[in-house]
Amino acid sequence: MVEKKQRIIQSLQTGLGLLEMIAKERRPMNFTEIQQLSNMTKSNTHKYLMTFIQSGFLYRDPVTNTYKLGNKLIEIGNIAQRDTSIEIVDPYMKAFTEETGLTALIAIPSLDGPLIKEIWSVTYGIDIGAQNGTTLPLVSSTGFIFYAFKEGIQINNWIEQSFKILSYQTQQAIVHEIEQVKEQLFVAKTEPLIEHISSCSVPLFNFKSELVAAITAVGFKNLIPNDYHHPTAQKMIMLSQQLSNYFK
Repeated sequence: MVEKKQRIIQSLQTGLGLLEMIAKERRPMNFTEIQQLSNMTKSNTHKYLMTFIQSGFLYRDPVTNTYKLGNKLIEIGNIAQRDTSIEIVDPYMKAFTEETGLTALIAIPSLDGPLIKEIWSVTYGIDIGAQNGTTLPLVSSTGFIFYAFKEGIQINNWIEQSFKILSYQTQQAIVHEIEQVKEQLFVAKTEPLIEHISSCSVPLFNFKSELVAAITAVGFKNLIPNDYHHPTAQKMIMLSQQLSNYFK
């Protein structure tokens, strides 16, 4: 019996191939580069790019006039991963909050910086000044993790914009401290979002040793460790190592 050939939408397949090509380059690309690599006409390239920009699948930087993956793809990818990644980390995060009495969250990359994907709250609750979908600033502990391990994720524009509003002294202090964060795989900060609250964060890596998320513990200042030798800090580092194995 001859297998019936499946019908496909050729233009959709072409567009998806274009997105995949841009994703594999792992860098912002200008129009000419995209047009030449895709072997499309300039007219068709422009139509596809404009369509993807309007739908949020691509983002065009108005300053450099380059194109990169948009937040809509990140959102869809996160939804696709939710059944696996969140189910995997959920019992670990719940156990961590019960053992430490701290609120915990996982933040993932987005074009606007670290995006809170999930929050695990302690039973009595604590106002951390954020919720699912909130993007966190560079000066937070989560922001420091994303800045320290930024290779492989598209947040350069967020970093540039964040640095513009900081004093030169603060910029230099951050650059200096980042080296310690890379070495210790841990950072603690007084949270800028709400008073009397501090946080500490550790990275999660994939099989390429690229940052895929950050785990952050949030609580009152006296409960958050400043030293990575502290038992709670070591617990977070071990948790990071355990969960990173699921992405390898």
